[in-house]
Amino acid sequence: MPDLTTETASANTLALVARSPEIVARGDKEGWIDLFDAEAFVEDPVGAGTHRGHDALRKFWDVFIAPQEAIVFRPKRDFVAGDHVLRYVRIATTTPVSEDVPFEIPAIIEYRLRDSKIVSLRAFWQANLAVTWHLGQGVRGAWSLTKHGARTFATLGLAATLGFGNAMRPTVSERDARRVAGLLACGTAEEWRSEAGRADVLIDGRSANAEELAGGSLVLEELIRAGDSVACVLGLGDEAICAIVTMPHGRVSRVDLLRS
Repeated sequence: MPDLTTETASANTLALVARSPEIVARGDKEGWIDLFDAEAFVEDPVGAGTHRGHDALRKFWDVFIAPQEAIVFRPKRDFVAGDHVLRYVRIATTTPVSEDVPFEIPAIIEYRLRDSKIVSLRAFWQANLAVTWHLGQGVRGAWSLTKHGARTFATLGLAATLGFGNAMRPTVSERDARRVAGLLACGTAEEWRSEAGRADVLIDGRSANAEELAGGSLVLEELIRAGDSVACVLGLGDEAICAIVTMPHGRVSRVDLLRS
């Protein structure tokens, strides 16, 4: 029989993090800040550096959220284990550059909670796609990027400005990302022992051996390189997994995997 207590807790946790995009859509900055612990951090996109504490999050809002006319989350799959949530979504952003055709991008967003507050939010999406889209809008798009860079520098400083540039150059190669995704799809215990035998592995929040990552045949639905990590979703029907694989220098050092 299903554990109704666990199912209820998971539903409550998911409902809490789902409030974040709902509040963003309303344009309620202080309501959004209130979702976060006083020492919480946001890394959006992963690889661009973190914004920690309520004052920093207010500045993050002013730079990245307030200028947009609308931001809509379209959830595709959700994964919850305890106070850890991974959401696979598509984000559609309506900007002053092109009101008729919103910029849309796939993302995997990781939330960690404590005492009904978000303590970290990490958004895995490919920053280069946003820049390419804006440049494709012609002069208005290029001017918008210039204004965004100036606004970031004036509000958040040089480190944050350079951080977004760093996010455009993931340190994980496409080849390494595809290799790991292939193992998540149908890797054997022996292959995982070779790939991640010394890595920290967590499955649904519990410590596990690398061999336990071996599974059946799943189909890759999304693969995102961000910083030194790979975020991916694989599924087949109702069965699905979402994994965040940290691999500095091309070697797996940590795997966080949640099952649907």
